[in-house]
Amino acid sequence: MVLPYIKSGKLKALAGTWSQRISAYPQLPTAAEEGFPEIRIAHWAGVHAPRGTPDAILDKMAAAIDAAMKTPATAEHLKGMGIEPVGGTRASFTKFVDEERARLGSVVKATGMKED
Repeated sequence: MVLPYIKSGKLKALAGTWSQRISAYPQLPTAAEEGFPEIRIAHWAGVHAPRGTPDAILDKMAAAIDAAMKTPATAEHLKGMGIEPVGGTRASFTKFVDEERARLGSVVKATGMKED
């Protein structure tokens, strides 16, 4: 995590690359605010399960993760690391992943990236 280096002055951040400022370091402008609206890259993580996992298990897992993201202790811990916690439903996560794949598909093609 680079946030401690930025806060200590050992690293100078020019801009954040997501669509909004991070709450752990709100004085860092976004790339869009700095004149580069086409730059939108973020670290995100989600929980996936093997194909064929029963919906009841997926729903229970999604509900537990959503609840955890909303607890003050978890939210503050993640924010302190520069991670903005986002919960949601299975449907909202699937929609987000599909949108990211579509948005970044041209980058994958242009660079010739391949799945390992």
